[in-house]
Amino acid sequence: MWNCDWEYQHQDVLKNCYERKMAGRPYGKNDPVRKIICEGCGCVFYTRIWSKKYCYYKKCGNTGYKKQLIQRRLA
Repeated sequence: MWNCDWEYQHQDVLKNCYERKMAGRPYGKNDPVRKIICEGCGCVFYTRIWSKKYCYYKKCGNTGYKKQLIQRRLA
């Protein structure tokens, strides 16, 4: 199982880690969980992958890429 697949299936675990971090009770020494808005569908999701833009690439990756491509071409 890929890390992105695990994250997509365990958003509740990551959300709890993020909320503990924001409350000042980090889960571990270095808790890198971030709250992100998906560039494909616009939903809020939690991730530990620093370069992640989409909640689930297989679902939103192509949609987000097409949106960015259209914006670049219009510019």
